[in-house]
Amino acid sequence: MPRLLPSAALFLLLAVTSLTLSQTLSAADKPATAPAWMEAGKADAKASFAKQAATAPKPAAWPTIVGEYLWSGRADDNYKPFFMFELRVRGPAKAVETAKYRVVTLDPARKAQTSGPWITLGKWSPGETRDLSYKLNCPTFQAFQVEIAWKDGGKDAQEIYLAWDKVAMLPVSLSEVANVPYLISLNQNFEHDEAKKVAAVSYMLWNIGGKPAKDVVQTLLFKDGAGKTVHSHELKPGKNDKNELAGGYVGEVKLSVAKVPPFANLAIATKMTDISTLDPGSFTGAEDVEIAQVRAEGKVLKAKVRNGYKSALHGVVVQVTLTDSNGKAVKSLSLPVGDLKAGEERDLSTDISTVGSWSGYEVGWKSAEPPPQGGATANVPKSPTTPALLVDGLEFTVTSTRPDKDGLAVSGVLRNKRDADLDGLVVSFTLPNGGKDGTVITLKPGKLVMGDDGVAVNFTAAGVKAFNGLSLKWVSTKKQ
Repeated sequence: MPRLLPSAALFLLLAVTSLTLSQTLSAADKPATAPAWMEAGKADAKASFAKQAATAPKPAAWPTIVGEYLWSGRADDNYKPFFMFELRVRGPAKAVETAKYRVVTLDPARKAQTSGPWITLGKWSPGETRDLSYKLNCPTFQAFQVEIAWKDGGKDAQEIYLAWDKVAMLPVSLSEVANVPYLISLNQNFEHDEAKKVAAVSYMLWNIGGKPAKDVVQTLLFKDGAGKTVHSHELKPGKNDKNELAGGYVGEVKLSVAKVPPFANLAIATKMTDISTLDPGSFTGAEDVEIAQVRAEGKVLKAKVRNGYKSALHGVVVQVTLTDSNGKAVKSLSLPVGDLKAGEERDLSTDISTVGSWSGYEVGWKSAEPPPQGGATANVPKSPTTPALLVDGLEFTVTSTRPDKDGLAVSGVLRNKRDADLDGLVVSFTLPNGGKDGTVITLKPGKLVMGDDGVAVNFTAAGVKAFNGLSLKWVSTKKQ
């Protein structure tokens, strides 16, 4: 026989049921918390965005990428490796509807390797800036592009941004290079037969610009572990009588070079009519004075300089040394800059009508006084800052410098910011010593796993009295 609940018990049951239902609805209304692994790179991304702000492109009729940071993980919720593309995107000049975007990775032939799904952005107001996170399960890649689409007056519109350096660059807007040639070399591979002194070299050559590259000449610079050029070879990769590469060109360059002594790394200098450059380059946002986009336009050498320090610099002079195919100096140029505010960027130019043929360049800078170290006061003597250097995914942070009886003692941390471990790592540091070549220190850390832990580095730079900057070069037997 069924039992009837007393009125007090029935009220209590209804109250509990109501409370449980209320809690369920309240939880459903709350946005889902992102998994912890998705937050791993957020802080670094925001720091990267802040550094890139000074060199971000100006507002345009299309959405502009003003910040980019890429990181990877070994496992997502489905235990699959992934890449996370952190983007800061500024809205176009006028409001748009139904905006969306996606990321597509590219193979060496510039064909789509992994195409991610379109993500809806909806309405986008002029100047509105959004931070976007895009996860893609995919293998490693040579380049990637960000495709942004929207409706403009009822018509479909799209802008594509391309990046081929996974660490140190803002993606390039293809609309910005539609009326110029823009050559990049990537996917470099080489094998060296030391007994026969023959190097087999292959790489991909892309013209991502919309105009033909004319009279193209490339110089292969074979460098030792210290970054010194030990051999060079010149070639013309053009595909017609005018030695041109059409806009949008993609092709593989393969050749064997004889009489090549032992070497550790390869650089490719590219020269064409009215434009000479090793790489158009971009600012990385490093806390340093950065010099980028060194190029010749006719008989004028142009470049850009940026003060990445948090304080102004006075009496800045940029020094550019043009070199021949053997790495020897052809002409040394001093480009006065004057005072540079913190974060300020400036265009430079100088006449080179009297300069002969050149294939590469080296850059440096000096100022009337070194920038003050963070936190310095009137009671603390000024000393140069110790920025973190990031070269192709290898980061070196100077933690201390002090005079030693044999030179300058330097300590720091070396970190692998790439997306794979590095084996057989050889690192060369060059510090200015008042001479032509500086003091070179070569270390062999061996294996360096990817991540933020890093390894401690200590060395003494003979003949160096004070820290006035350093450069970093490296090579690895496993560089992906």
